Amino acid sequence: MNKKTIIIDFISIILIIAMTVSGYKIVTKVIDYHKSSETYNNIRKNYSPSLGNNISIDEQKLKNINGDYIMWLNVDGTNIDYPVVVYSDNDFYLEKDFYKNDSSSGSIFMDYRNKTDYKNIILYGHNMRNQTMFNNLEKFKDNNFWNEKHKIYIYRDGYKYTYEPFSVYVAEPSLDYTVTDFSKDITFSEYLKKCSDLSIFDDSIYLKNPGLLKGFNISSERILTLSTCSYEFDDARTVLHARLIDKSEI
Repeated sequence: MNKKTIIIDFISIILIIAMTVSGYKIVTKVIDYHKSSETYNNIRKNYSPSLGNNISIDEQKLKNINGDYIMWLNVDGTNIDYPVVVYSDNDFYLEKDFYKNDSSSGSIFMDYRNKTDYKNIILYGHNMRNQTMFNNLEKFKDNNFWNEKHKIYIYRDGYKYTYEPFSVYVAEPSLDYTVTDFSKDITFSEYLKKCSDLSIFDDSIYLKNPGLLKGFNISSERILTLSTCSYEFDDARTVLHARLIDKSEI
């Protein structure tokens, strides 16, 4: 066997190993995606209000499954329909599903600094390649979809909270949009104006009604912030802000 043949055989072995490893990773990822989808599909069948099976939602049963359960999230016009959890940090549920099993899809979770009566409730979720979790937030960056005025619904403690999106944008890594405390560096009205100014679209309720930002009814305003990874550049984030417009018993 000459030297050239040895080199060719060595390269072939390396390529086979690389293909095997790559194939294993792909198969593992597909299995993980499927498992995660099945997990949340099964939860929806029993608890999702959007399916009409249980409009009141038995939240106690959800809390019995996972004591970290805090609310149910449904976004009109998308496949975002998930239980929301909260933990003592923002890392645990990045790779844990609702049952606290390992999952690359993770869970939809609330910022640990939040309380449900905060002016700005912040929720996080992965932008999964199989279009699950918070992937469908990308739809709000489409002009036609945005103009359809899809609503966001939170179900919690026997109430249905309806939110109307007012801003969507791609955030730079340096942008601090996850503000929960408005008693220090930035006031709530300043934050709302900042979010409105950043929006891809210029029809924000706060831009069209500047009186809101000057103190008129500002004390009663409540917003929801949804955040996920984006792929325009490194560490980009797609951010969607929505204001509370209705609260009703269910």
